[in-house]
Amino acid sequence: MPYTALSSLLRVGIVVVTVMLALIFMLMLEPWVEMSSTPFLLFFSAVILSAWSGGWNSGLLATGLSVVLGDYFFLLPKFELSFDIANLVKLTLFIVQGLLLTVLFVVLRNAKHRDEVNLQKLKASDARFRLALSNSDIIVFQQDQNLRYQWIHNLQGTSAAEILGKSDDELFPPEIAEQLTSIKRRVLENDVAAREEVRVILRGQVLYYDLLVETLKINEKIQGITCVAINTTQRQQVEQEKAKLRQSLQAAIQQKEESLALMNAWLASSPVALAFLDTELRYVYVNEALAAINGVPQSQHIGRTFREVLPSWVDQIEPILSGVMSTKAPLLNQEVKGETYPSGVYRWGLVSYYPVCLPDGQLLGVGVTGLDITQKKLTEQALSKSEALFRAMFDQAALGIALISLDGQFLQVNPALCRLTGYSDEELIQMRFQDITHPDDLANDWNHAQRVLTQEISSYSLEKRYIRKDGSMIWVNLTSSAVCNDEGEAQYAFGIVEDISDRQLALQETQRAKQAAEMAASRTARLQSITAAFSEALTPQQVADVVVNQGIGALGAVAGSVVLIEAGGKSLKIIEAIGYPDSIRESWASFPITANVPIAVAARTGKPIFLENIAALASQYPVIANVPYLTGNCAFACIPLIVEQQTIGVLGLSFAKEQEFTDDNQRFMLTLAQQAAQAIARAQLYEAEKNARAAAESANRVKDEFLTVLSHELRTPLNPILGWAKLLRTRKYNEATITQALETIERNAKLQTQLIDDLLDVSRILQGKLNLNIRRVDLRTAILAALETVRLAADAKSIPIHTLLDDNISPVMGDSDRLQQVVWNLLSNAVKFTPPGGEVEVRLEKIEEEAQIQVIDTGKGITPEFLPHVFEYFRQADSKTTRVEGGIGLGLAIVRHFVEIHGGTVKAESPGLGQGATFTVRLPLAKS
Repeated sequence: MPYTALSSLLRVGIVVVTVMLALIFMLMLEPWVEMSSTPFLLFFSAVILSAWSGGWNSGLLATGLSVVLGDYFFLLPKFELSFDIANLVKLTLFIVQGLLLTVLFVVLRNAKHRDEVNLQKLKASDARFRLALSNSDIIVFQQDQNLRYQWIHNLQGTSAAEILGKSDDELFPPEIAEQLTSIKRRVLENDVAAREEVRVILRGQVLYYDLLVETLKINEKIQGITCVAINTTQRQQVEQEKAKLRQSLQAAIQQKEESLALMNAWLASSPVALAFLDTELRYVYVNEALAAINGVPQSQHIGRTFREVLPSWVDQIEPILSGVMSTKAPLLNQEVKGETYPSGVYRWGLVSYYPVCLPDGQLLGVGVTGLDITQKKLTEQALSKSEALFRAMFDQAALGIALISLDGQFLQVNPALCRLTGYSDEELIQMRFQDITHPDDLANDWNHAQRVLTQEISSYSLEKRYIRKDGSMIWVNLTSSAVCNDEGEAQYAFGIVEDISDRQLALQETQRAKQAAEMAASRTARLQSITAAFSEALTPQQVADVVVNQGIGALGAVAGSVVLIEAGGKSLKIIEAIGYPDSIRESWASFPITANVPIAVAARTGKPIFLENIAALASQYPVIANVPYLTGNCAFACIPLIVEQQTIGVLGLSFAKEQEFTDDNQRFMLTLAQQAAQAIARAQLYEAEKNARAAAESANRVKDEFLTVLSHELRTPLNPILGWAKLLRTRKYNEATITQALETIERNAKLQTQLIDDLLDVSRILQGKLNLNIRRVDLRTAILAALETVRLAADAKSIPIHTLLDDNISPVMGDSDRLQQVVWNLLSNAVKFTPPGGEVEVRLEKIEEEAQIQVIDTGKGITPEFLPHVFEYFRQADSKTTRVEGGIGLGLAIVRHFVEIHGGTVKAESPGLGQGATFTVRLPLAKS
């Protein structure tokens, strides 16, 4: 709000009114508030209002009035002016506070006044700025971070409403929008202002602008961009007009220059030496003929005086030129002679001098024509002699010689170089030296050549390889230098080539022989070390450790493995591997011998496999093409481990770089593999012997246990038989006792008969004399018959037998008695090892094309240690004679044999002791 100054009277009136109002309010509050304790309560407000409205004087006046009125009305004694000590202190404090408030609000009032004045000035400046922009070709606008127009001023040719909220892509053609967006994006991303000339098309009109783009920041955060665009269309149009005028002028000048060039060409091609010198005897024009006669390049004549070009001719020629200019009369056919460039060359010439004047007689200079009349024959003879000498040396030299351009093109070659490279002269002239240089030597050759061209060195000599026309390679020693002109500029290169193939070959053979000898000695020492280590290895694992740890170092490999063929010959197993990632070792710990991988192929064929690079591996074994990228290896070797013409495994080696498996390398690998195979075979024999000894000891122990159990089991039923027989013969019993005795004798006789039958079955099985009566067998019938046999024993132990039999299952082909015996043995075992109150379940179902019989009990179960031996002959989990259950350990062995000769399988499963067991028999169904 504009500040309005008050008159002095008005300011005093405001002071009086505010102080009086404060007094009135305080008097009104006197009955309720003891004002004597706060005599200046509302007078502070009066001072503040007065100072704010009237300034410094008003504040002081309000303070004084408040002191007088407060003392009179509110300080004790009231209604009189009292200035005792207490009142004087209160009045002084109020005066100080009033002065402070007056100062504070006067300062605030003045600051407010200054701000209003500055605001008015800013508005006026902004108005003037906007007016100036409106009358200029400058456009100012802002865009947000998405480059959409947010504000625009002084837009020309269209309204702001059509622009605001849109982006450049919506306003301009694609190529223009892309240019504008690129400039603005760069400023946003880099926070660096940019200024560029841009061309836009708006409403079909082509406009040119000088665009300045800067980032728009608020609180140091980029919110968008601010742009200033100065319309330069008129300037561009003027520039275009100027360009057109320049083109027209250039065309005219070119036409003139073409005319002059035509004349110059005629003069330059003239065999007559021509020159024009100005009045200061400075060359304005010379043709090539004169430059050649003088021995100075044409370019070094123009702009220079005669004295500067031919100082040795000054005394002879300058007087003539001065005389022609002074007389303005030509001087014709003057014979001159002297030494020209280069030094020591003498020439003779027939020269005519003509004054050159304008039509008004003004002298411009002197024209000179001349003919070189030096005896051409002498020159030609000297040149011919020199050329013949060089050609004789060039053609008859034993070493190859060539002149080569600066870009490598052969200019001249001698016959020796043609013989050396196998190319004809015509062929080499069409080639560059790069075409016959070995690629590996080219960079070094070019480097030396560049040093010669830069005059860092005058010449160089190096050994390199040439590729002959027939593709063979030869070693040469090249000596090369640059041939320069008078100014020191290289014109072409001169090279001498010597064939050093024999010397290089001898050197290489010497080096190879030395390396081979060193390698052989090293490998021999390593083989001796490995052989000594093999002698101490007692197991295949220890042998494998020696192979992969010491063999890798001997062959320079980075990884290696030893893989052995497992029992049955169908799979391979890694027994030792180092240098491979854990993922590779785990995934290839065991794999089929039929796999299409190098190790399996070497194991099958018994032949070594050498893969020198990744490409060879990928092409032959695509299934493992990705393995090199996991291991970082580039070459591979797989050597079969052969003992007595029998492959027992493979030695695998991996190399970090591509390899060239020489005959020596292959022989060393084969030797190492042969020693490793023999060591592994010895270790296997040692282990086999140790295992056989342990097996024999175990068999003897099992045999002893079996005989002990057999004697006990045979004696057990005989004791009651003999006991009752003796009692019946020596005593008399009633009918019931006799019946019980006979039943006991019969039951034990049947038990002994069953034991003998089992022994006979085992004997027939072992001798291969077991006969089968094959026919179609209904497994339900066989199972039910076996159930009836064991029902009595199950009932005696209160063990229910549950059945779940498939009624629609097809019959099987087999011996019904033997199959019934299989079920009976399994059920007998289940009842025997199930405690009273347990359960037994029998299932019959079809699984795919087989019939499956399961006998499941809740008995004592089988330990994990004994489970693999449960179907072996004479094996029992508890072989002590004091065990609770009887039997000689043949029932399950007979079951396994009967099932297998019927083409089926049997397996036992148990979670552990006290958790029951499940026996599963699978038999093939009979075909319809």
